[in-house]
Amino acid sequence: MKREYIVAAAVLIVIMSLAVLVSCRSTAPYIEQPPASDNEQPSADFVDKQYMTPELELELAAGLAHPDPLISYAWTMINRDIETYGQFVNVIFLDAEIIRLECTDRFEDLYDDRVIEAYALEYRLKPDDPLKIGLVDATSFDEEGWLLDTISMGRPWLIAENRGGEISVISSSHPMGEGRGVPLTALYILMYRDLEQGLNIATLALASIGYSIDYHKDAGIIYFQIPELYPQPEDFDIRITGYEKGETGTVRRDFLAEENAAKNWEAGGVYRILIGDAAYAKLLMSVSLPGPEGELMTQEIDLLSYME
Repeated sequence: MKREYIVAAAVLIVIMSLAVLVSCRSTAPYIEQPPASDNEQPSADFVDKQYMTPELELELAAGLAHPDPLISYAWTMINRDIETYGQFVNVIFLDAEIIRLECTDRFEDLYDDRVIEAYALEYRLKPDDPLKIGLVDATSFDEEGWLLDTISMGRPWLIAENRGGEISVISSSHPMGEGRGVPLTALYILMYRDLEQGLNIATLALASIGYSIDYHKDAGIIYFQIPELYPQPEDFDIRITGYEKGETGTVRRDFLAEENAAKNWEAGGVYRILIGDAAYAKLLMSVSLPGPEGELMTQEIDLLSYME
């Protein structure tokens, strides 16, 4: 029993270390970052250990050498999972397969010279005995014994840059939920990188506000979040105006006006707008930040569109 706890704890550590901060073509930043595992060397204990059949080894090598960087990166993640499982479980993988690699989100207005794309990635692995993996990891298998949710935290997204059809993968990502969580995670990855390079991230911060918006119908509340990475949250100018329908006409309401007047916004802070059961003819949000040259950049958001 103690050994099983030790193995499970080791797998949990590996899972945490593998997490990252996630079919279209067009035009569109980047200094290419090779997958972290490319330069990693296995420890001496595992150099001679076999993780896969010779047939899968050949398939993996072909995938890693694929000219499409998206496919090559996907096989890098597959290889990472195979090696991780193999180091902690006496399992041999018989086959591996990419079952989905699809562009789900595109950002065409963040940069002048590139488009950011988010690709949904799904793949599966075929172990010689699913029970070996089930001892150390809560996973799901299909009826044929294919492992569907892998040790790298399930089904990731690849975040890529497209410059006139030339694609470079920035990172893999496990998003903060589906839907708007995918592009929001991508924006945070871009913010982190641009900040490291000393670049202005006002455009990214403005875009992230819109993707952070969430509406809870039962509570009658709209939420939004100030990006945690933005270094000067007091720079935000956020004006939220609603025109509530009444028996004698519409009544104007200004939300979070005191916070905005005091510039009391907090990085990572989540703010809410209480709508309740009221009906609004208009509910508008205007978010502004100083741009790279000190110019005022503004994002106009129709909050009613999030309530549909």
